[in-house]
Amino acid sequence: MGEPLEGKSILVLGEWGIGDHIQFARYAALLKARGAGQVIFGAPKLLTRLLTRIDGVDRATDDMTQATDADLWAPLMTLPSLFATTPETLKETLPRGLPYIRLKSGRRPRRAKDAPLKVGIFWAGGHHDGPLDIARIDAQRSMDLARVLPLMFADELCGRIAWTILQKDRRPDYLTDMARAAGWTDPFAEDGPSPPADLLDTAEIIAELDLVIGVDSALIHLAAGLNVPTWMIDRANHCWRWRPGRADSDWYPGVLRIFRQETLGDWEPVLTRVRRALAEMVINDRAAP
Repeated sequence: MGEPLEGKSILVLGEWGIGDHIQFARYAALLKARGAGQVIFGAPKLLTRLLTRIDGVDRATDDMTQATDADLWAPLMTLPSLFATTPETLKETLPRGLPYIRLKSGRRPRRAKDAPLKVGIFWAGGHHDGPLDIARIDAQRSMDLARVLPLMFADELCGRIAWTILQKDRRPDYLTDMARAAGWTDPFAEDGPSPPADLLDTAEIIAELDLVIGVDSALIHLAAGLNVPTWMIDRANHCWRWRPGRADSDWYPGVLRIFRQETLGDWEPVLTRVRRALAEMVINDRAAP
């Protein structure tokens, strides 16, 4: 893959979204296996503490003046091609094993039988002020809270689900009061005692959950990378990384389940399938996914 890495430091620069950083940072383990002495990531501050919990990452910084002494550098999104990852070779070339994000606290023990299922939910991606095509895709992948409320208030799930709101942005004004009245955990509430400061704090919250449900965004990669069962509610014209005709993914084997639209913009049938699957799981007290 180009120059020998033996004993050298390599700077990996992320150039796309937060989810891309989390998904592809696992290639740091392969860089170390090829002999890299130190793997340094340049990334937004929101990510730096989390990245140091990923196998193979020695250091992460949002200050490039601290990384100018690296021997080599590579754009993050070139790593799959440098290691010859294709849809056909994904299983063979991807670093094995989940979780690849390792928290000091680890995962909590499996819940007691008949205890409410702890489920995290989010319905939209982060704010995007970039090119129009990115804004268009973001609008297609995201929903309003009103669309998921029938799921959260479903009679058959009442008392069986303990909801945690993982939505940080695009929160309607009434959400904080609604969450409080409904008894939902809402760590991002504006009047909360200690909202998550970055994605490592968010990871600690997710690690306490039994299941995460949400749209295609960074939190999908975070939850699945932590080996927390994850259900993704996906748009019909899905991202390239999620293969057509698949309800699972080799990127996150055994942990990610995909519920996809049949018609772009038609969320109701997808959410109905999620509701049925969730009801079946809690009624039969089965583990996700």
